[in-house]
Amino acid sequence: MLDGKKRNHRLIGCDAMVFGWIRKLFRREEIDIDPWRVLRTIGRNSDLYNIAAAIRSPDTENDSLKTIFTARIRYLVFGSDLDVAVTRDDHRVDLSLIANAVLTIRRHDYHYLGHVYDALYSLDTLGMIDQREFRFLLNLADALESLSWSMDEDGYVWAPIVFISAMDRLVEVLNRYPDMVV
Repeated sequence: MLDGKKRNHRLIGCDAMVFGWIRKLFRREEIDIDPWRVLRTIGRNSDLYNIAAAIRSPDTENDSLKTIFTARIRYLVFGSDLDVAVTRDDHRVDLSLIANAVLTIRRHDYHYLGHVYDALYSLDTLGMIDQREFRFLLNLADALESLSWSMDEDGYVWAPIVFISAMDRLVEVLNRYPDMVV
């Protein structure tokens, strides 16, 4: 696992400065910054944008998905010193969270999971995530995204063949990464 110093060292120039500002904002510290400069920097850097999009997580009401992905991404970016948002410091995912995500997933969750997918690739590009955790979360997001496509907005299966295939994929992911699930 990379520590904070190594993560910051991997970021260069403006990226490191923007992450520093965002960390301070989340900690509610007094800082003298131009918010438009921060937004322009994020908007011009696809990795920063992808991570920012996943950190905010309003695209789903599925709390299990948010705990599995958003809380972990926040921890990987900010560490444990956030007092305004939920983080998850353990790289392992509770099986009950995955089960609840499956039971409560809806078709529109594919949009949120797309942001998660992009953020995970960006975290990998920036060297901010362990490779095994990256592959596990990426495969889990992919399986859950496929599952979301099989559901309607009320939580009913409308594409049984897609549902069965997605569940098979989920089981395959859980069997491939038993050390990542508790």
